[in-house]
Formats: sequence, C-alpha cells, structure tokens
Amino acid sequence: MPILIGANGGRRVLACVFFTILSWSPVQGGTCWASVNAEGRCTEAVLRSISSREECCRIVHGFGGWTEETYDNGQAFFFGALGGGAPHCTGCSQSCDGIKCPMDKVCSLRGGSPHCACPTHCPPSTPQQPHVPVCSMEGITYRSECHMIKRNCRLGLIDSISYQGYCQHSCETVKCREDQHCIHDSDHQPYCVRCMDNCPDIYSPMCGTDGVTYDSMCDLNRASCRNKAKNIKYAHRGECNVSSSCSDVKCTGSEVCVLDIRRNVPRCVRCDLNCVNSELDRAGGAMCGSDGVTYPSWCKLRESSCNTGVLIHVERIGDCLSSTPTTLTTTAKTVVR
Repeated sequence: MPILIGANGGRRVLACVFFTILSWSPVQGGTCWASVNAEGRCTEAVLRSISSREECCRIVHGFGGWTEETYDNGQAFFFGALGGGAPHCTGCSQSCDGIKCPMDKVCSLRGGSPHCACPTHCPPSTPQQPHVPVCSMEGITYRSECHMIKRNCRLGLIDSISYQGYCQHSCETVKCREDQHCIHDSDHQPYCVRCMDNCPDIYSPMCGTDGVTYDSMCDLNRASCRNKAKNIKYAHRGECNVSSSCSDVKCTGSEVCVLDIRRNVPRCVRCDLNCVNSELDRAGGAMCGSDGVTYPSWCKLRESSCNTGVLIHVERIGDCLSSTPTTLTTTAKTVVR
C-alpha cells in the first residue's frame, strides 16, 4: 500500500515501497546457499527444498552451506541482502582439501568455510625457502612466482613465467627448462618457448650461425631447439654466404653488424642500448666475456661489442678467472649500421 510521508514547505512526497515476491508453496526440506560469510552465516540462496547437506554440497561443488529451514523468497532476500546471512548454517566443507579454485586464486577459510580469493600476501623469504625471482612473458621480474600470481589476480592479468631468474636481455644468459628453448622476439628480448613441431610455409630467409640458410625465423629456432649442442643463433636476415662480411650484410632497425670470430660469420645484434643508470646496466650482474674482461653487466659487454665491431661472447656468469685480457682480432675495420 502507498505510504504518504508528511510535506515540508508545501511539497508532498509520495514514496511507494513495493516488493514482488514469487509464491512458492511450503514444502519439507532445507535451503542450499552459495556461500558462507565471515560470521558463519549462509548467503546467496541457490535452491530450496534440498533434503540434505550432502545433496546441497554436490550442487555447489563443495562451497556454500545448507540450512535445515526452508525460507520463502522474502525471507531469503532478507537474510541475503539485509539480515547478514541465514543463521544455523552448516558449511559444506571446513577445510580447503579438494577445493579447486579458478586460475591465480587461492583457497582460504572464512567463517569456517572455504573461499577462493586473490592471495593477499606471499610467504617471506627464508634461508630454507628463499624467494626465487622469475621473469614473466611480459618481461617483468617478480620476486617470486607468488608475487606474479598475486599481481595477475589483483589486476585481472594473464601473465606466466618465461624462465627463472631476473629478466635478461640475451639468450646467452637465460637458462630454459629442458623442454624449452630460448629465442629472441622482434624486439630482441629473450623468452623461453616449447620446441616447435611445424612452421608456417613461408620463405623469409634467415642465416644461422651454423652457416645454414633457413626458410624463416621459426625454422631457425626449431633447428636450434632440436640441436642444442650446436647452439645455433640468428646471424642475419637473408641467405648465408661463406665469404660474406659486415660490408655485405644489411642489418635492420636498431641492429648493428659485428663479426663473430668464433664462428667466422657476420651477425646483426641490437646496439641501441643505454647502459648508464638503467635497468639494463643492473640486469644479470657481472659476467666474463670471451675477451677475458669482466663486465659489470651484459649491457656493458654488448656495448663493448658494438664499439669494437667484434662479438664478445659470455664465457661465464661472474668474474673472469684470469685477470689477463684476450685480444680479439678481426679484419672488420668498421661497424656497419
């Protein structure tokens, strides 16, 4: 019935409160609820006339709860929206055992019942179980896999682990799993992928460091993955030529041609690096170059390659064992861009 509320200043306000409640005939049985709140009360009614807790819990897949009382629509609405949940609630489970949460969510007990939610914290790093940093497919370094999952869940992202350790800028310093292989993307950033079984039927020739011309970058990466002992890398675009030098090779974009004297092939490498006070200068830590020099970072090592026109390989992570530098000689007189 309309309720008339008194007028102020000559204005009358008519407020009509109207609830439409579907009529369900009262029957024997309890009520099945989708969840249990922190106070242990049932919320979000799913079905009525459920004869047992076991039947209810099969319907809600282990979550939620059951009440012996059968509530009509009005009562269910009141308890769910206004009354703080239905009392005398029996949760479907009192533990997270057997509970499968959606991706990136974790199970925790709330009001004595399991709930799936985004993780709010990660375990602290200890000497027994230290944090292991991971590099994601988006090129972000996380303190641990847990920190990546927490951010994914909170922001609704879909990111995954590319490889363990800090994000690097060369496959030379990346260690993939046994069933994976490190490749460089179009921005020359490394990431780990599974070995390809098939490649598209296209011809965009790429020269490998083994002197073989491959139909495409996919074919080169597949060969490298299948022959890890050969350590085949991308040398340059176009077909291989046994007598080619940097003067014969045209690199693209930010690539610069340097001579790989270990394999005696010209190689196009990325040289648009800023190693001063940047993340590049901190990534990976010190490493020993094939010239016998200890570089503070991979970025500094690559910078030296770009300046000299001779490719310096990473011999080992950490300082060089010998303090005597090795002279790298080459017939290349200029750095060709």
